[in-house]
Amino acid sequence: MAADKSDKQTATIWFYYTWASYCLLEKQWSRGDDPEHRLSGFIGLPMQWLMISLILDNLRLFLGAAFGKDGVSVHLAQTCQFLRIIGRALDLSVLGAMFGILVDYPWLRYVGGAAAVFYIMSGLNEYVSTIHGTLVYKDDDDDVTRYTIDREAKQRQVEPPSLPLPAYVIVSASLLVTVVAMMTTGDVIPFLLQVVTIIGHMMMTSSNKSRHIYSNLFRMLSVASLLRVERYV
Repeated sequence: MAADKSDKQTATIWFYYTWASYCLLEKQWSRGDDPEHRLSGFIGLPMQWLMISLILDNLRLFLGAAFGKDGVSVHLAQTCQFLRIIGRALDLSVLGAMFGILVDYPWLRYVGGAAAVFYIMSGLNEYVSTIHGTLVYKDDDDDVTRYTIDREAKQRQVEPPSLPLPAYVIVSASLLVTVVAMMTTGDVIPFLLQVVTIIGHMMMTSSNKSRHIYSNLFRMLSVASLLRVERYV
């Protein structure tokens, strides 16, 4: 049965996002001829997990927009929240390995990989302690029907000690990698995609009615820029 708040236009956008995310994953899979780098635990596998995270997140929002409460799943939302938490750690592994290979210091991938493992364990601890049981159903925010984090319930939880990984660190590292790639390969597309992503996030505000749509779009552009850099490493 269709939900009482189903937006066909929004559902179409999320369906397209889901398909576009799958295309990114398919593109990455098609590069499986280089096991040393593309299918390694430093670049290939983290990239695939980042894209799977995008696919599932866009899929859950499509189901909510298309079918309302009948289409949303708390288990899918829990999976997406967990993948989002560890996403920065996966970014760290990918960026460290890419930077090391581009500047001819491949040992840097081990540094990025070790840091990523630490932050993945920290994210798992945070998820189990403060997020897993705090998801609530919402259908009145940004016309997005979904299960999301109950901020008030999360604040009442005792957060475990952790070392934060600010978003600006990942953004700065992503921009640095694309600049190095541009200087070493002459390809400006990854850099331009990162610039668009940064400017787009800066222009977004918490009151922006379409912030979820724009946020996921910029996430896909950022992953696409790294996918472009991957061809050179």
